[in-house]
Amino acid sequence: TAELKIDGIVVANQTVTVGAGETKTVTFTRTLEAGTYNITIDGLAPVNVNVTPAGVSLGDLVSAANTVKAYYERYGRLPSRVVIAGQNYTMSQLLYLLTKATVNINMGNLNPIAPRAVGAPTAPGGSYRHGRLYKPEYVQVAANILSFINRYGRAPNYASTSLGRIPFQRLVYMYTKIIAFYGTNHRLPNYVTI
Repeated sequence: TAELKIDGIVVANQTVTVGAGETKTVTFTRTLEAGTYNITIDGLAPVNVNVTPAGVSLGDLVSAANTVKAYYERYGRLPSRVVIAGQNYTMSQLLYLLTKATVNINMGNLNPIAPRAVGAPTAPGGSYRHGRLYKPEYVQVAANILSFINRYGRAPNYASTSLGRIPFQRLVYMYTKIIAFYGTNHRLPNYVTI
């Protein structure tokens, strides 16, 4: 009998009969939440396994966008975090996911997005005039935000647009509107109003 232990607890076992000179492969399959686990099979040396989320689906991201959009519209500010498929994400991480989704959708890529660590903006601020950002511009702004995050490991304080410098909080809200629209209409909007 082969036993699979996760963090010292037997979670599965299989009994196999092996004849003289034979070998058999025993396979265990488990679904685990993100985290680090100590895995042992029978008397073998334990191994630490780090489980990371497979990726955020567009459906889950649309749901999160609607949640954060509604919160912002009700309270005039962003929540501190959002839960997507059972995992907590900061608003900086959400901005990464939203802008990555915007760029991906524009290119026809609807695959899940691998989350990443994203630091908070250091001094969010900016001023802009209200108006419309049309699709070519908001897609380019999303690409610029992604470049900034990839270079510095944190969310930007603002993004420069034809309407001025849009501060971090408003960027998150703007991209929740874009992805929420996508969820309803299965396409990116022609423009977004800020």
